[in-house]
Amino acid sequence: MMSPSYIYLDHNASSPLCPQAKEKMLEALEVGANPSSVHKLGRLAHEKIDLARRTLASFVDSHSDDIIFTSGGTESNNMALQSPLWETVLISATEHESVYKALPNPQIISVLKNGLLDLGALERALQKVLNPEKTLLSIHWANNETGVIQPIEEIARLAQAYKVKLHVDAVQVLGKIPFSFKESGIHMLSLSAHKVGGPQGVGALVVNKTLSLTPLLKGGGQEKFRRAGTENVAGIVGFGEALTHVNFGLQDKLKTWHSRLEKTLKKQGGEIFGETAPRLSNTTCVSMPSVPNHTQLINFDLAGIAVSAGAACSSGKITASRVIQQMGYSKEEAETSIRISSGWNTREEDLILCEQSWKAIKALV
Repeated sequence: MMSPSYIYLDHNASSPLCPQAKEKMLEALEVGANPSSVHKLGRLAHEKIDLARRTLASFVDSHSDDIIFTSGGTESNNMALQSPLWETVLISATEHESVYKALPNPQIISVLKNGLLDLGALERALQKVLNPEKTLLSIHWANNETGVIQPIEEIARLAQAYKVKLHVDAVQVLGKIPFSFKESGIHMLSLSAHKVGGPQGVGALVVNKTLSLTPLLKGGGQEKFRRAGTENVAGIVGFGEALTHVNFGLQDKLKTWHSRLEKTLKKQGGEIFGETAPRLSNTTCVSMPSVPNHTQLINFDLAGIAVSAGAACSSGKITASRVIQQMGYSKEEAETSIRISSGWNTREEDLILCEQSWKAIKALV
């Protein structure tokens, strides 16, 4: 259990489980039955999944039948990209590893120095597509390291104009930016529970009913034959419950607190990655010139503050961020970057103490 005195500023990696979701999960675990069973307890477990499905559908404005529950964002992304429907897949240069490594030879579209997709490069690539019906464009809505928000509406218009399908990794925007799947022009949307105070190990792929995906996992007929395997009942219940406690108003507070933090760090010589682009309210990716990020992380941890050096997807290894290098920065600059990300349990004083620790570390080394 996390110490009450320890400051957690790594929400983009995983938000702590909110207490309401934990309570509902414990109730679901008490049922303990397989939701595919026809007896009373099986039906009860199935009803709990259906309630969570309806909750998620309402939250993202989709049809309940569009939702396929998965083990998380990585599985959802792989399910979308690895379908035999696609002969060509286009992705941005700063995608999450679960998209970047899902296929051996995706066509990579460059980004600008501020992290935004180069829309000119994207359109030139779309103009060269030979078989639009067999082409998928996969773009993350917001980057997990820098918080840069892509212009999904413009990207969706381009996808529609060139008649290609659009998949969006929305893991980082769920609970931070309200949206409508029905009105977005998106064909597939990846989501994850543990970024919004839900449990780890559960997510969803929202699929427009015009698409018929081949299951990534084959076996039983769960999820309407689209994802085999006994459903994670407690996880799915926790996902649904966490969504009912999302407070979009919190984002305004986080934006104010992060803006003040960034202003101070810049005065101390820090550089904010993606500063000129629209960014998530809860995310600051900043360099501390000449100080390796692993040194920063150790000192922050000793000060009782959890931050990260980018994506938490490499078995604890700290390496130079591929994302920041793809934005046009040097390896040396990438090696001095850390990410500060807040969430549902963040207090204003947490970011003030983070700012003070940043100054102290910089002075120390």
